[in-house]
Amino acid sequence: DEGKKWRDDPQWAPSMPEMMTAIKRKIELREKVDCNFDGRVSFLEYLLYQYKDFANPADFTFRAMKTEHLEEHPEIVKARKALEDVNKAIQAYEAEKHRLEEEAKKP
Repeated sequence: DEGKKWRDDPQWAPSMPEMMTAIKRKIELREKVDCNFDGRVSFLEYLLYQYKDFANPADFTFRAMKTEHLEEHPEIVKARKALEDVNKAIQAYEAEKHRLEEEAKKP
């Protein structure tokens, strides 16, 4: 078997996919690999999954958010504040919608 020499080499062990049934693989792809939940697995999503020990997306995010002095990047702070404002506006909208729906149910 010509592939045996690299298959058994520990240098290439992270590149070898784990053996599993088709059903188990399908569940694994859906739950762990499809990061943006679009029902498809991009090559980048597959690589992040296959090499999760070396390229953890959470580590990239954490490192990108921090500067040398372990302070959050100003853009991140600004985006987080904007997200809080949007969430407050959504909550206010939902509360008003609920109030109006309840009022419309009254005779």
